[in-house]
Amino acid sequence: MPLRGAAMPFVNDIAGDLAWLTPAPIGYVEAGWSDIVADLLRDIGRAVAAYPTASVDVLDITERDGALRCDLVVHGVHDTAVDSAVEAAVEGARRRAASTCVRCGGPGHLRRDRAAWPTTRCDAHVGTRRSA
Repeated sequence: MPLRGAAMPFVNDIAGDLAWLTPAPIGYVEAGWSDIVADLLRDIGRAVAAYPTASVDVLDITERDGALRCDLVVHGVHDTAVDSAVEAAVEGARRRAASTCVRCGGPGHLRRDRAAWPTTRCDAHVGTRRSA
């Protein structure tokens, strides 16, 4: 079953791994962070896999001020180990994104774009516009 979220079409490629995910992520990340977000969703899935009643509402996954932002709520699990594992997965994804170009996935760091907005880019993508 395809997931909603045309801004992140790569999520449809891993839909079979995401039965616990309701609803599909909304938001926007550029192609350079697609592997990071896919890994994050898989890591969250592993954290809740042992709990058949678990579901995760991913409210938003996006870039904000040059950082990866993931807003989510875990339901159906009352185990601090699961909460800790989900939080660790999100924090790990944030750390990876902080050193990854949002455009190409290569090494990058926080910079200012032409409009002075913070963004994580490599040397080759400094000053380029967001991809469509």
